[in-house]
Amino acid sequence: VPTGLVEPNKPTLTALSARPGGVTPNPPPEEAEEEENVRRPRRTVCKGGVVLSGVNRKLIYLIQEVALHYGRDPLVTDGFRTPARMAQTLFNNWAEQEFGMNYGALKRNMAVRDRLHALWQAKDQRGFLAEATPFANANKWMSWHMKGEALDLRRSTVTAPMKRTLLMYLRSYNASKSHSFIHFDTGGRTLKASYSKTEKARWAR
Repeated sequence: VPTGLVEPNKPTLTALSARPGGVTPNPPPEEAEEEENVRRPRRTVCKGGVVLSGVNRKLIYLIQEVALHYGRDPLVTDGFRTPARMAQTLFNNWAEQEFGMNYGALKRNMAVRDRLHALWQAKDQRGFLAEATPFANANKWMSWHMKGEALDLRRSTVTAPMKRTLLMYLRSYNASKSHSFIHFDTGGRTLKASYSKTEKARWAR
């Protein structure tokens, strides 16, 4: 049964959204009606340390609606990334991300990529982060996570029908079963603020 918790014995998603820097409690008047459904409390379970504040509310809402529809909570393993979090993610997943070559910003700046690679090979995390953090800050478009337009979900918590439904609205990377997570992003698309019963009837079974 879906728990509705962000973490066991921790604030719910709604409480987290209401924190300073989180989801704006009072959107502009022209957005209020559209955003009303987006702010309704829904279920999503998050891995410790994942930041949902700053993530597109409509993206969170879509994940939550899919969770409710299928009666299964997807585990969110990555959300919004600050430059510092982006740098740490690069270090932690350097090999999995083809030693930085999965990022266009690094492919276009091979001198930076080469320095990062040398630091990673030397296991110099402090030096790696010192180099990668300002680079990420200057290239905030390098990841949809830094734009608040992406979430990673643990593969084992996403069923095949859930994934097919999400792909009706989102893009997906790292679909290989060798990855423990599935990356979803909006690709710049405008998501809906609500999903009708008629539309949900077309969702995968």
